[in-house]
Amino acid sequence: MISIKLDTDAWTRTVDRLGNRAPAAIARAENRTGVNVRAAMVPAIAADMGISAARVRSRIDLRNATPNRLVMTIGASARQLPLVEFGARGPVPSRGKGTGVTTTNPGGAKRYPHAFLATVRIGDPAQRYGVFERKGRARMPIRQLYGPSIWHVFGKHEALGQARATEMFPKNLEHEIAFEASKGASV
Repeated sequence: MISIKLDTDAWTRTVDRLGNRAPAAIARAENRTGVNVRAAMVPAIAADMGISAARVRSRIDLRNATPNRLVMTIGASARQLPLVEFGARGPVPSRGKGTGVTTTNPGGAKRYPHAFLATVRIGDPAQRYGVFERKGRARMPIRQLYGPSIWHVFGKHEALGQARATEMFPKNLEHEIAFEASKGASV
């Protein structure tokens, strides 16, 4: 969890003069800071996991602050990523050749000797492409293989997010206070 602790004495009088419009300015500053934190963390997490930044960004959630709830939260999905997202390579279809699947997991390439790439139906028209492995010697059942989750790696980069939040929140708050002041509040 990323939290910001700042010396607010410099803004206290200004925020007091904004009156009932101050919570809106503070909430907007927190929300902008959350976007800044996510922008700083996404490339680091993507590089650490070896996947695209777009895939990481889509799994990092921002819960915006409101004037009534002045807490912005940023979190990551704990759902494991399908192994196919880690650059899975192998023959398609495998036709029982037994060569397995190779992926580029965090920490290097890994070979799954009994796995295969396939497209399976998961409902009426829906299909899923992924890396699968048989549960036993029979053809069925099969199970899909997964890699690590974004949440697992998110914790490793929390210090980066904290540093970015500490850097950007004062700037964002100053900007939002100036915006509120320009709307006619006497600051």
